Formats: sequence, structure tokens, C-alpha cells
Amino acid sequence: MKIFCDFPNGLGSANHVDGHPASAPVRLANPRAVIAFGSAHGGCGKSALVANLAGALALAGIKVGILDADLNAPSIPGILGIKPFRMLPAIGGIEPAAGPLGLRIIAANLIPSGEPPPFSFADNDSMADAPTVAPAPIDLPVDYSTTLTHIAANARFGNVDLVLVDLATGIDHIHRASRLIALDGVVLVSTPTGAALQATRSAAAISGGAPTVGIIENMAGFNCDNCHSVRPLFPLGGAMSSGPALLGRLPFDPRLAECAERGTLFVKDYPETPAARLIVETARRVEAAVNSIVGRYASVVESIQPK
Repeated sequence: MKIFCDFPNGLGSANHVDGHPASAPVRLANPRAVIAFGSAHGGCGKSALVANLAGALALAGIKVGILDADLNAPSIPGILGIKPFRMLPAIGGIEPAAGPLGLRIIAANLIPSGEPPPFSFADNDSMADAPTVAPAPIDLPVDYSTTLTHIAANARFGNVDLVLVDLATGIDHIHRASRLIALDGVVLVSTPTGAALQATRSAAAISGGAPTVGIIENMAGFNCDNCHSVRPLFPLGGAMSSGPALLGRLPFDPRLAECAERGTLFVKDYPETPAARLIVETARRVEAAVNSIVGRYASVVESIQPK
């Protein structure tokens, strides 16, 4: 089944996104590669995983930026312990906030002058007769696609190797982001349940503007320190028998959630745990997959493979 079908009279996704005329996707300035992380369903721990994958890459010496593309509920700054309003507008662009391990972060809730407004997902034309709303406290357009394009076009990450784009949950966001931002690939994050895997299959089947790099299966078991084993949490596993590559199967560790709550990186605080070592291995596989697609920078993550 084709989820995003073409509309009659030339109004489909090939020509419009959110009611706006299509244009070339925005290429972020300077990064050698841009990879989006999406999930077809909520509750899979994607944002915490993205932050820790970025941390693992940074520990390997890769310069990494993160663009939080969830405009209504950006969570990356909180997971990394970055206080609001630290990001400043640079001359001719948006300067990222400084995160741990040299990570560079851009998110809507770090832009000065207040919290971001609720973004409308409706077409501008359909809102023409809507009641007048007071101006937003920040100088940004208030519909989702225009705002994300604005942020991406003005992001100034500097000389970084890789930017990870943390997408809002949903197949529509994966589809939309590939038409708004020039992506070198998309990584899908899922959990090992039937419904989640089916949704992930649908997401992988979308004909978007970027290739699917692979799938990460999160919460694929419970890391038990007492018995020194990983016990299953869900009845299924192994992601998909065919299709995109399986980049990693990561167990659930409550300490990862604790680190996210207090704003620290799990891979830095608990590097010897099985879950952290698997995140590091998954980061190596992500980087290797990106390197094979983009071919723009040499792999340096090989040096941090679990011993």
C-alpha cells in the first residue's frame, strides 16, 4: 500500500509539502554528512539513543552536531543537560549550543526570546479565515515545514563531520523531512513488537528523498546486572527478515533513562555496561554505513570497538 499517494491536479507530495510549493531540500552548511533518525511509533527511546550515539561518535574523535527536528517537544537539549536560551543567533545564521563532549546542538527551545509556539500542521491557505493569533514570542514562521526549513537553512554547525537529525515521531515526519532537508540517509528506530515492526516496515517502504541506512532495534531485552544476562522484554526480535540492515539490537538499561533525566550521557557515565558497549558498536556500524553511502570521510570509530 502506498501511504503517501499523489494528489490530483498536481497537488501531491511531488509538488507541495504542507501546502507549500516544493523547492530543493535545504543542505545544511558544512557537515560532511547528514543522517536523520526516525521512528514510526512512539515510546522507543529514539531521542535518548540519538544523544548517546552522538556521544559515542564524539568519544571516537568525530565532530558531531544534532538538529532536533521535533519543533513542538524538542527533548535533545534536556537529555544533554543544556539549559534553555543558551543558543544565540549568529551573524547570518543560528549558532548551536555547546553540549557535552563537544556536541553542537540546535533545537527550537534553545532559540532566544521564549519557548517555541505550537506549530500548525495545517496549510496556510486553510488557516486564512482563522481568528487572528498574537505574534509568537520568537521571530520564526509558525507552520511546521517553513519553520524547519528556516532553522535548517540558517543552522551554523561549523566544521563538523556528521549531523544527526532527531525527527519527531511518525511516518509522516520521516517522509516530510526527506523533502525539506537534504539527507544522506535515514536510520529507523523500532522496538521488537509486532505492531512496531509492521509500522517500521511501512516507514522503510516509503519512497523518500534519502536511502534507509538501516534499523536499530531498541529495548530488545532487559540488561540484568545480577544474573549477567540480557532477558527478553518482548516476544519478537531480529527486526525484519529482509530489507534494510539491522544496525544494532540494544537492551534496555534503566540507567540510560536515569542519565537522560539528569542530563548526562549514558555512554560516558557507564562505559563498561553491556548496553553502553552495544551502543558504541551500533555507532560504529552507523558511521560505517554512512561512510559507504557518502564516501566523504574516513572511518575513525573502528578504534572504539568493544574489547
